[in-house]
Amino acid sequence: MATSKDLDLNPLSWVNPEPWNPWMIAIHLTHNCNLTCDGCSDMTNIGLNWMITKEEFISWTKNWAGRIIPDQIHLVGGEPTLHKDLEEFLYLARELWGPKQKITLFSNGFFVHLHPNLGKVLKETNISIDFA
Repeated sequence: MATSKDLDLNPLSWVNPEPWNPWMIAIHLTHNCNLTCDGCSDMTNIGLNWMITKEEFISWTKNWAGRIIPDQIHLVGGEPTLHKDLEEFLYLARELWGPKQKITLFSNGFFVHLHPNLGKVLKETNISIDFA
């Protein structure tokens, strides 16, 4: 008969120690958006007014990096260019996920002008931008 000494009582013992390799993960920088597109699936039409803090971003990302190794990381919203700290998040994403990770920023493009150094930051971090 099994005793408690025979059982692995670690509540995380079921977690696979090998890194998980999903196709993509999306990190929401904000739920705010300037548009109300009918087909949007990014929670922009439900009245949430939220923007991630740098502390939350670092905390969440540090917990994932190394354990989850996606083919791609998408930085999304809402509309990410509405976040005043967008450029800092791009540097943080690159620092936390490493130089080889494919990272893409998704934007509707309306507020790119609020970040005059965005092109420079994208080039320095090797992060691409897709407009939708």
